Formats: sequence, C-alpha cells, structure tokens
Amino acid sequence: MRFILLTLVLFGFCDIEAQDLTVSTDSVYGEGSADQLMIGTETLEIINYSDTTYVVMVRQIESNRNALQWSRTLFTHYVTYPPWVDSISFELSNKDTGSLTFEFYPDFIAGCVVEKYEILSTGRSVQRDTVYVKACALNTMTVSDLKPRVLIYPNPTANELFFEINSGLPCKD
Repeated sequence: MRFILLTLVLFGFCDIEAQDLTVSTDSVYGEGSADQLMIGTETLEIINYSDTTYVVMVRQIESNRNALQWSRTLFTHYVTYPPWVDSISFELSNKDTGSLTFEFYPDFIAGCVVEKYEILSTGRSVQRDTVYVKACALNTMTVSDLKPRVLIYPNPTANELFFEINSGLPCKD
C-alpha cells in the first residue's frame, strides 16, 4: 500500500509530455532511370499535434551524392531550396502539417544516393529525429545480342547493287 501511495505521489511531481511533433516515416525512397531529368522521392510529413508553433530544422548529416556528381533540390511546403543548401529551417504552426520532398538529378549517371538527415524541432520541448533518403537511377542501356544482318543483291550484280542493313529497307548504291 505504501508503494502505491509513493508511486502516485512521485507521478504527481513528474512532468509527463507526449511527443508534440511527429515525422511520418524514418525513410523515403525514389527510383527512376539515369536518363530521366529528375527522380523524386516520397513525401515526408512532419505533423505538429500541439498548440505551440515549432521551428523545424532539417540538416544533412551524411551523403554520397557528390561521389556520383548528382545534384539535389529540397522542397518544403513553402519553399524550394537550391542544390547547394544542406540545412534549412521553417516554422510549423500549431495543428499544422509540413512536408519535405527531395528531388535528385542523376545527369545520366546510374547509381544510388543515400543521404542521412537530422530533423530537430524546438518549441515547448526539443525533439530529434533521423531520416534516411534514398534515390536510385537505373542504367537504361541494354546490351543486345542482335546480329547485324547485311544482304547484298542481286548476286551476281549487273549495273545496280542493293544493300539491306537491319532495317529491312533497301539502300541503293
């Protein structure tokens, strides 16, 4: 009985807070081909459940993007940031939802980019989340085992010689 009473008294003095800001997932992914202009990822949502306005800071921690020579653009629900910006901040009003989308530009270079971001929010309390962003560009070139077909006719030739090369359309020479 004393234990229960002591526990109730201790909980009365503790300040218990629920998480006010929620990040929808811990990873987003996008896929395309290397000859595409842009590969977009899924949208990452940040939801503010509280009655307080939060300042949300997004900071890139790790990336292999420079090794592939890709560029990246970051979109929030308010602003588009240029490729050289790796840290951003924005306000998220009470009961509001913010969004982050990443667009990668592979420039005909196949491969996968993995970036790690820290999302830090300050308001009534400080919260820290980590999000992984991955985008893959697949190689679109295929090796075919087609054998070139060259037909020369008539055989023996008279005054004209015709060639057919793969297309089936005759070329006069």
